[in-house]
Amino acid sequence: MKIKSHRSTDPAFTLMEMLMVITVIAILAAVLIPAISSSREQAHIAYCANNLGQIGKALMEYVNDNKDRFPPVSRTSSESAWDIELLPYLGGESNVFACLSDPYRTGRYTGMRTYSANGGISDSTNRPPFGGYSTNPPALRFSDLDYNMGDIILIGERPGDSKADRGHIGGYKFCGMDQIAGSVHKRGKGGNYLMGSMAVFYLETNAVVNNDTTNYWTLHTP
Repeated sequence: MKIKSHRSTDPAFTLMEMLMVITVIAILAAVLIPAISSSREQAHIAYCANNLGQIGKALMEYVNDNKDRFPPVSRTSSESAWDIELLPYLGGESNVFACLSDPYRTGRYTGMRTYSANGGISDSTNRPPFGGYSTNPPALRFSDLDYNMGDIILIGERPGDSKADRGHIGGYKFCGMDQIAGSVHKRGKGGNYLMGSMAVFYLETNAVVNNDTTNYWTLHTP
C-alpha cells in the first residue's frame, strides 16, 4: 500500500516580499526606538526633578532650624558641607543625591552625588546662596533672596567631569556649581534646577547664563 505525500500548495515568500517585510520592520524601528528613548529620558528628567524636590524640602527644614541661613557649600578645602548637612533631613537616604541620567554613575548609587549647590564663586558682584568655598564669604539667608530680581538657582546638576573625577557625598570636588550650567540630560543639552521659589525646572544650557536679565546665579540687591 502506497501512501501519497501531501505537499503544501501554498506559495512561499518571494525574495521581494521578504525585502518588503524587512524594510517595514526597519522603518518601524527607526520611528519607535527614538520615541522610546525620548520617553525614557523624560522619565529620568522627572525622576531627578523629584529628587531635587525632596532636597528642596530638606533644605527648607534646615533653614528653619538654622536661623534662616543656607548651609555652606563647604567648610574646608577637603570636604563639602551642604549635602552632609541636609542628609539627616532626608532620613539618611543618600540615593536622593544621584540622578538616573548621571553620565558618570558607577555601580550602585550609594555615595554618588549628581547635584551641586550654587556656591563657590563670591566677590563684590557675585553672591551665591551657599556662599564661597570654606565659608568665605558665608552663605546667605533665605530672606536675602527676597531682594533678588527674578528666580535664582539653589541646587543644580553637576556630577563631575568623568567616572574617575566625579562628585561624592561629603567630597569637596564638584560640591559647588561655580556658575557652570548643568548638562546631564538630553545628551548634554540641559539640566534640572531647584530654584529660590522652591520650584524645579529643566533648563537648556544656553539659557542658564549669568547676567542682569536672567539673574540665575547671584544675588543682586537694588
